[in-house]
Amino acid sequence: MYEQRKVAVEHVEFDFHIQTKPVAQLIYLILQQKQIGYKNVVVNISGGLRYMSIWFYIACSITNTKIIHADYKYEGKEEVGINSNVELITLPFNNITERQFEFLELFFEPNYSLEDFFSQRYSFNDHPVLAKIKKYSSLEQLRKTLEIRKGSPLTRGSINGYIKKLQNLSILEISPNPEDKKEKTITISYIGIAFFLQNLFNKQN
Repeated sequence: MYEQRKVAVEHVEFDFHIQTKPVAQLIYLILQQKQIGYKNVVVNISGGLRYMSIWFYIACSITNTKIIHADYKYEGKEEVGINSNVELITLPFNNITERQFEFLELFFEPNYSLEDFFSQRYSFNDHPVLAKIKKYSSLEQLRKTLEIRKGSPLTRGSINGYIKKLQNLSILEISPNPEDKKEKTITISYIGIAFFLQNLFNKQN
């Protein structure tokens, strides 16, 4: 098996019309490659740096994946060749905590197979777990679900603490509940899914 696998992003379809979704999509693709044994996955922005989305950069930083782009030769304004492939320096991202991961699990069906989660059978969009993200219509509903999962009572204040920290990391999406303006609708963002995927992968490797 090859030691290195290059993922050319121009040959993969990403949903750029949905903000931050490409982060989760690319992370899922990277982790699929790592799951089948490719240790040194490289994301190749084969169209050059000017075609790179910031979401690709964030995905590679979260997964500690090498990212390269072409350094073109020009005659005037015309591209006539490539000098070399240039590696970008990625930024380290802090991982979420075990408690935060447990909280993010509330947005997914609980009975998934850890061993089969990154199966090559599924793309990001047709994954049976990722396609059914849960949404909570109130803080109380979320609190009760977490209490059942943990098997112990929780205060509304402790739930607010979880939410505030995760919201600061752009991991949750919170919007007014259209049926009750006093309550909030709470779901996980694509950045949150990205962190969930990376932590899930870490647990089995």
